[in-house]
Amino acid sequence: MNCFQRSSRPWPPSFNLAPGAKGSLLQRVRARLARAEREFSRMQTDARKQDTRRKIELGGLVIKSGLGQEPNAVMLGAMTLAARALAGPHSAAVRARFQSAGDSLFKDIHEPK
Repeated sequence: MNCFQRSSRPWPPSFNLAPGAKGSLLQRVRARLARAEREFSRMQTDARKQDTRRKIELGGLVIKSGLGQEPNAVMLGAMTLAARALAGPHSAAVRARFQSAGDSLFKDIHEPK
């Protein structure tokens, strides 16, 4: 037979362990790999959804704070100054002040008028 002729055997050849076996080793490995790929894909999708949800929440907080109409540079500057204040020597007092202001704003938003 010429080396370029196709044989009548199916390609790839069967890797069955025995005639009564449930599946070949190769089939089981491929199935396990497919399950792992689906799981990985689902985990990536869940992580992406959580990240998107967090970004939407942060955007809502920017709007609720009244900074939604400010230029991006102003918002970034304000948040950077706040972050530095929270990391500074009086961080506990600054955090308590910010927490109190935020709590009162959420309380005003959620109270019926």
